[in-house]
Amino acid sequence: MKIRLYANSVRLRLSRREVAELGRGVAVRDQFAFLPQSLTVELSGKTDTQQSTVQFSDHALAIAVDQKQLEHWAATNEVSIRATDAASGVGLLIEKDFQCLHGDGENQPDCYPNPLAATE
Repeated sequence: MKIRLYANSVRLRLSRREVAELGRGVAVRDQFAFLPQSLTVELSGKTDTQQSTVQFSDHALAIAVDQKQLEHWAATNEVSIRATDAASGVGLLIEKDFQCLHGDGENQPDCYPNPLAATE
């Protein structure tokens, strides 16, 4: 999971494994060590409402998106999901992570093939 926080928005880029897990209803999480504390980021599906939520509490960022939307996204070639947390106004962009075009891709084995790679 790659995370970017910018201008009241959160962007996540996810590997193929993480996308597949979300499609099966399994939450994905990552922990970033900022000694002496850490930040936990979790993305999960929710079935009780279609409203996406972004919450921050106790060094944890919890993001929840409609499970049916995650299942559809995981099963298709759609690249991203865009949403906004209605309560806070935080924007959310969740993307499938593509391999970089520069470099050999050695450190990106679980990334999606970059569709632009064929044109270079």
